[in-house]
Parts: sequence; C-alpha cells; structure tokens
Amino acid sequence: MAGTAGRMPRSERRVRSNETPVGIHIGLGAAGVVAAVMVSALLPSGWWRLVPVAAVLLLIGALTVDLVAAAAVAVLGYLLVMGFLVNQYGVLSWHGMSDVYRVMVFSTSAGAGLIIGAVRHWSHRKRRFMPPREWSAGGLALARGLTNVSIKEEVPGV
Repeated sequence: MAGTAGRMPRSERRVRSNETPVGIHIGLGAAGVVAAVMVSALLPSGWWRLVPVAAVLLLIGALTVDLVAAAAVAVLGYLLVMGFLVNQYGVLSWHGMSDVYRVMVFSTSAGAGLIIGAVRHWSHRKRRFMPPREWSAGGLALARGLTNVSIKEEVPGV
C-alpha cells in the first residue's frame, strides 16, 4: 500500500467519500439542461425561453452545492440556448448585449442556487451542544436582578 504513514492514497479517500462525484453532478445537470432546452423550444420566442434553463441551473446549484458542476452546467446551458434556441442548427454567434443578459441570467440563477443550497446545508448541520446561561454561575439570575443568587456562594474562591 502506498503511503505507509497511516494515510490512505487520495484515490482511495475519494472513493470512500460520502459525497457524489463532480462528474455525476455534471451529467445530471446536463440531462436536466437538455430537457429544459427541449421544453423551451415549445415556448414562444423571447425571454420566456430562458426560464426553464434558469430553473434547472437554480436546482442544480441548490441540490449539489458544487461550484464546478454548477459552472459547467451553466456553460453547457448557455451554449445550448445560443445554438438551438437563439440561432438554428447549433450555430454559435455573438449578439452583443442580449448575450450578456443571457450570461447574467444563467450565472445569477446558478449562483442563487449555490447560495440557497449552502444556506440549506448550513441550517441542517449538527449543532454543538451549548448549555443555557442559567447553568453558568448565576448568569441569567444576575441578569434578571435576582439578589438571592450569589456568585460567591456558587463558585468557591471568588
């Protein structure tokens, strides 16, 4: 076994990790974006065509909380929208400020999804046990102005 210092090789640590690999996130996101582009093709032309793709980017960012996957799927979504919804037959071309707005919509939705996912993970994390202030040496009782609780009585040597 490589690395006899008690550490596992990086390849083994990654395999045993509980996290889903980035490639799986990108593959699922790519499938979602392709489906969203197919739905968008049924909508009338205009800004409404960006909504399904932006929703998929928001979901991928929120569910995976993976910056690399969200960025890769956003680039793929932009290229598919430009090639098949804005232009025809997969032709990619630059259209000036309207393309800048599309990039802003996709990056904002992916970024918002990442923020939503990070807040969701942060709020569901295991919290450390914090004892209430009443358990400290008269902490809450002194704050309420109770005089029958004395710190000198509870903590010897004070």
